[in-house]
Amino acid sequence: YAVAISGNTIVVGAPLEDSAQTTIINANGTAASDNGALDSGAVYVFVRDAFGNWYQDAYLKPSNTEADDFFGYSVAISGNTIVVGALQEDSNQTGITNANGSHGGTDPSNNHNSGAAYVFIRDGTGNWYQDAYLKPSNTEGDDNFGWAVAISGSTIAVSAPTEDSDQTTITNTNGGHGGSDPSSAENRGAVYVFQRAANGDWYQDAYIKSSNAEQNDAFGSALAISGATLVVGAFQEDSSQTMVDNSNGQPMDPDDDGATEAGAVYVFRAF
Repeated sequence: YAVAISGNTIVVGAPLEDSAQTTIINANGTAASDNGALDSGAVYVFVRDAFGNWYQDAYLKPSNTEADDFFGYSVAISGNTIVVGALQEDSNQTGITNANGSHGGTDPSNNHNSGAAYVFIRDGTGNWYQDAYLKPSNTEGDDNFGWAVAISGSTIAVSAPTEDSDQTTITNTNGGHGGSDPSSAENRGAVYVFQRAANGDWYQDAYIKSSNAEQNDAFGSALAISGATLVVGAFQEDSSQTMVDNSNGQPMDPDDDGATEAGAVYVFRAF
């Protein structure tokens, strides 16, 4: 369903896989047959050896596997780091669990499909382990955090295209969020940027919203990142504009709804 590649390593997501396993299988990466958690999802890692042959290197499952999480809906890899999105994960945790990457929080009914992302690291022996469990600073039900993920070096971006905040600015530094969630802001979308600190811990660095955010734009439906440049798609944005806005990147008419679901792309740079 989702694929990514870096060097001689391929990552494949299978969000409808049904195993209830909550651990990683390294070495040959084989998993036992288990259908105990419908649509919990899994990720498979393949490596090309010195002879050019591919083999299954690892079978990745999250530490809190549950039915209908869709773990593997999105995947990204950079070197020895893999990011996996599980857009229908239900935990109400608001923040990051580092070190062993285990999860916290509970799964209340009002937090359905809040979403989560998981970071896996390959160690010096070639084995993979769960390094972090990522949740945003404003976790809410039906945000679908983890819809898209991207990684470049020590920077990870995770989108939540059905997030509802009415904020139209970027929150930097600690990456906290602002704004409220009125009904008129439904499905505007948001993107969260995470950085890895010198001690190896991940922290939320920024909360990104579009400057002309409107209801049902689905900002964050697609993501890509390279170095200090982040690209975000909003496939349901409605402007009829037919040119690129540079400099401060503001749309010519932020209230232009002349082309329903024409779509837009936003470019952000760190400085």
